[in-house]
This record gives sequence, structure tokens and C-alpha cells, in this order.
Amino acid sequence: MLYMNDYFRILISIFVFIFILFVVYLILKRKLSEKDSLPWIFGLVFLIIISLNPNIFDSIANAIGVDYPPALIFAAAILILLFIIFINTMNISKLKNEIIELTQYIAIIEEKHCEIEAKLNEHSNEEHQRQDKKPKESL
Repeated sequence: MLYMNDYFRILISIFVFIFILFVVYLILKRKLSEKDSLPWIFGLVFLIIISLNPNIFDSIANAIGVDYPPALIFAAAILILLFIIFINTMNISKLKNEIIELTQYIAIIEEKHCEIEAKLNEHSNEEHQRQDKKPKESL
């Protein structure tokens, strides 16, 4: 006979499995990189293991001295989310630096383009002036 606790564990396992499939789908569609998906996949696999066998989690909580095992779940979730936020912050900083470098590179290329365009216009004007000064042949 399944108790409410068992239904809840099965429900959590199904939800986590669907979320794993969603993460894999995002990887296949190139909307999420493999590197960025690893913390999510490891966390989700951990949740499946814990939901299918809560005794493992209780023994881990007892081994490290946590009196109330669900508190360990929240502590682990907070640490994992802080880790993900830290990695995202590092990526944002890296991307900001790359944007600055690319902006500077584009500005240099635009300046060189304007210089070349000015030289071409100057050269073209000189050619037109030379052609205007040449005597025209009469028929």
C-alpha cells in the first residue's frame, strides 16, 4: 500500500525526471550549453536519488550532525544556487569585458574605414580634375 509520503516521493521523482528531459532538450536545441547544464543535472539526479530513497538522506544528515534532515535539503539547495549565481556572475563579467574589447575594435575599424574612404574620394577628385584639364579633341 502506498502512503501519502510515497505518492509525494513518486510525484517529485516524475517532476525531476521531466525537468531533466527539459534540460536535455535545451542542450539539444543549443539554448543551454553543456557546461552550464552540469550543475542542474547533478542537482536533479541528487533529488531523484533522495526522493526514491530518503533513508540515504537521513543517514547523511545524521552523519554530519543535522537534527532536522529537511533543513539539510534547504542548505544544500541554497549552496547549489549560490554556486550557480557565482558562475553566472563570472560569465557576465567576462562577457562585459568582451563587449568592451569588441566595441573598441569596431571603433578602430570604422576609423580606418573612414580614412580609406577619404583617401579614395581625394584620389577620385584628383582624377576628375586631371581629366577636366586635358584638352578636348575636336572632330
